[in-house]
Amino acid sequence: MLSEFEQTNLLKDFPNVELSYENIIHKTLHNPSTTLRMSTDYNQETSACKQANISLHNPPTDFVLAIPEGTKYFAWFTTYKAQNVCILLEISENKKICNIQMVSTCFHNQLSYGTIFYGTLFKHNNTSFFCAEDIFYYKGKDISRNTFVSKLELFRHIFSTEIKQLAYTPNNIVFGLPLINSSYSELITAVDLLPYQIKYIQFKYAQRSCATITNMKYNCSSVTDYNKHEYKTPPTKTPSANSIALHRKQGVQSLTYGSQHTYQNNRNNPSSYTTKQTYSTPKLDSKREIVFKVKADIQNDIYNLHLFDNNVESFHEVAYITDYKTSVMMNKLFRNIKENQNLDALEESDDEEEFQNEEIDKFVHLDREFNMVCTYNFKYRKWMPIRVASKTEQVVTKNDLNQLLRSEKNKY
Repeated sequence: MLSEFEQTNLLKDFPNVELSYENIIHKTLHNPSTTLRMSTDYNQETSACKQANISLHNPPTDFVLAIPEGTKYFAWFTTYKAQNVCILLEISENKKICNIQMVSTCFHNQLSYGTIFYGTLFKHNNTSFFCAEDIFYYKGKDISRNTFVSKLELFRHIFSTEIKQLAYTPNNIVFGLPLINSSYSELITAVDLLPYQIKYIQFKYAQRSCATITNMKYNCSSVTDYNKHEYKTPPTKTPSANSIALHRKQGVQSLTYGSQHTYQNNRNNPSSYTTKQTYSTPKLDSKREIVFKVKADIQNDIYNLHLFDNNVESFHEVAYITDYKTSVMMNKLFRNIKENQNLDALEESDDEEEFQNEEIDKFVHLDREFNMVCTYNFKYRKWMPIRVASKTEQVVTKNDLNQLLRSEKNKY
């Protein structure tokens, strides 16, 4: 706990950061109307928003963000008393800093040259998350006027190589990005799967350094039953930056989990398919357990489930990773994460060769595959891996799965 004297001294060194003016649309958005949900391009979305008396800037923005419910903070990576630290500065409603605290998180020492994030602090399952909405300084350089798309690219680099998105103790803060999409309607659909509360839907331009941000209030009190629909976007625990590059290629890729990389921990903050094979018909037991062939994606906690369609291996869907225990189990099978086996590794510096290796797949075994028993999560309508299958348990076929799902139609 920092004393009032210590907080005052810290503020003397904090740069003069000018926050963007946040224009809040007081028309509350309920999740979501049929018109807005079915829209797939910005012209349609803007028209639908106008019909709902929702005022948007023209032309339509390039990115839409889901901002969590929580308290606004600056996160300042700096040096204090010869130690590299992360400091949270709480921002009051009148945009004044009202409280300062030092927190535990894992980050690269070079961020302490002077890096400042702006975002929202919230809690989920007793873990604190910092949702980074903007970055003003990076290693001492003022980047407040950089475009949003350039900041996204910088966040991608930071979350890939300079910040670890894991909490090993209840006091650790996990940093990440909000859910981001280039399609308004797709983001609203994905928001329904988030396990934390959303306060605003925010609109930003890709190539502008705009002093005004538009926030639209979000209210999920009148949510329709979206569990009746199938989604390609998996539920997310904490957002991150790994999918930013896909925006340019696909235009609609949401940000979900971040890459799992290891790097030096701050010691003062401890914290398509062609394979053919024949299988017998599996049975769906009372727990709705089925065997899929599972392969890892580069993204942390993203695993692809495969089945057999006419004896040809075929992608089915992305697995649902529901909790920390499941995440660790999957990491042990598919990823080289030394902290999973030994928490003391948090205190160890990476080997020089490991740190210099910038290959995005250096910590994931993309060549590995396991047949795994998966159980069905009715709330999110997703299959969740629970264990490696035995040799007698065989991968489901598409026909068998469809048949089983049809027979259980009323339950699904």
